[in-house]
Amino acid sequence: MDISHSFITEDIFDILFQNLSYEDKINFSQINAFTYNTYYHRIRSTIHNSLLTDYRLFKMCFQRFTYREEEIQRMGVTAVKGIGTVWDISERGYYDLRFLFELIYRGLNIDEDIIQNTKYSNLPIIMKKIKQCISFTRSETIHKVNNEVMLYSLHTLFTPIVQNIKNKNKSIIQGTWEKI
Repeated sequence: MDISHSFITEDIFDILFQNLSYEDKINFSQINAFTYNTYYHRIRSTIHNSLLTDYRLFKMCFQRFTYREEEIQRMGVTAVKGIGTVWDISERGYYDLRFLFELIYRGLNIDEDIIQNTKYSNLPIIMKKIKQCISFTRSETIHKVNNEVMLYSLHTLFTPIVQNIKNKNKSIIQGTWEKI
C-alpha cells in the first residue's frame, strides 16, 4: 500500500493491527478503505474469541456491532456448554451468567437447541428468569435483575474472589470484576 509515497506491505499492517488494543484496532480500521475492508470483519469477529473469556471485550463488541440471530444462537450454545463458575468470599459457587445475560438481552431464543446443550438442569430456569427481567431499558433490566435472588452473580453488589477458567483450575480474579 502506498502511503505518502512510501510503500508498506500488508504484513506490516497485520503486525501493527495485532499489537493494538480493541479501541485502537477500531481507529486503525477507519484510516482508509483498505484498512476498513481488511480489518473491520476481524474486529467484528473478536466477539467469538472473547466469549467465556473476556466479558469486557464481549460487551464492547455488542455495543459496537449488530449480530444476526443465527450468530447469537451459535454463541448461546457455546455459552451454555462452557459456562464458568465464580465463588464469593464465603466460597459459594455461582454460574458466571454475564455472557448469557448479554446474549439474552440481545435476543437469544431459549429454544430446545440451547436447552439440550446445557449440562446443568437448573440453567434453563435461570435463563428464563433473565428473560423475564428484560425491560425497555438496560438500567431497568439491571434493576429487575438485582431484585432476583436466583440471579445473584449478576447483582451489582456481587464481587467474586475466585473464578473457574476453561482448564477447570481456580484462579484469583485479577483487577476488577466487570459488572453487567
